[in-house]
Amino acid sequence: MVGLGTKREGDVRGGESLSCAGPNETISGEGVRLNMLSRLRLSIVTRGYRSFGEGSSIGRGVRSLNRGQISIGEYSRIDDGVYLNGLSQRGLEIGDRCQIRYGTFLDCWKGLGISIGSDTYIGPMCIIQGQGGTRIGSNCLIAGHTYIVPSNHVFSSVEKPIRRQGETRRGIEIGDDVWLGAGTKVLDGVTVGQGSVIGAGSVVTRDIPDFSVAYGVPARVARKREEESA
Repeated sequence: MVGLGTKREGDVRGGESLSCAGPNETISGEGVRLNMLSRLRLSIVTRGYRSFGEGSSIGRGVRSLNRGQISIGEYSRIDDGVYLNGLSQRGLEIGDRCQIRYGTFLDCWKGLGISIGSDTYIGPMCIIQGQGGTRIGSNCLIAGHTYIVPSNHVFSSVEKPIRRQGETRRGIEIGDDVWLGAGTKVLDGVTVGQGSVIGAGSVVTRDIPDFSVAYGVPARVARKREEESA
C-alpha cells in the first residue's frame, strides 16, 4: 500500500533528515534506498489522476482507466485489486477519508459518472456503475457484494433482441448516512433517503424515504428509525 503526501520521520528531502528512530539517530543507507523505491512507485501509481489527495493510499493490482477523469480526496484508501474507470461526462469522484475495499468495481460506463461523498465505506466485491449517474452521500456504509446499477434494458418489443432495444438511464441517489446491507441491489431511478437502512439481500426498486428501515425483494419500508428511539 502506497501513501501520498504523508510526512513521516525517515524521509530525506533536500538534505534535511527526518529520522524514523528519533532525533539522535541516523537513517541507514538501506532505509534511504527503500524510501526512494517507495517514492518511485508512488509517483508511478498515482501519475495521471485528475487529483490524488494528501495522505491517500492505493493498493497493489489496482486497475485505473481514464485516470484524468478520476479524483481521489485526502486520506482515502483504495485496497488491492480495485477497478476504477472514470470514462464519463462527470468522471469518478471519491471524497476524503473513504475506504474502497478489495475487488470492488467503480465503472462510470461512459455515462454521467459516479460521485462518492466523504467518510464513506465501500465493502469488498461491490459493483457500482455510472451510466445514468450514481451519487453516494457522505458517512455511508455500503456492505460487500452490493450492486448499484443506474440503467435498465428496454424490452417492450418481442420482435427485436433485448440487447438491441436500448436502455433507460434515470440515475441513482443515495443520501448521507445510509447503510446498505450485504448483497443489496439498487436499480435505476431509485433514491434512498438520508439515514435509511436497507436489509441484506434486498432489491431496491422504488424510492425509500429518509430514516427508513426497508428490506425484502422488492424492498419495502418496515418502519421508521424514529420509532425505534421513541
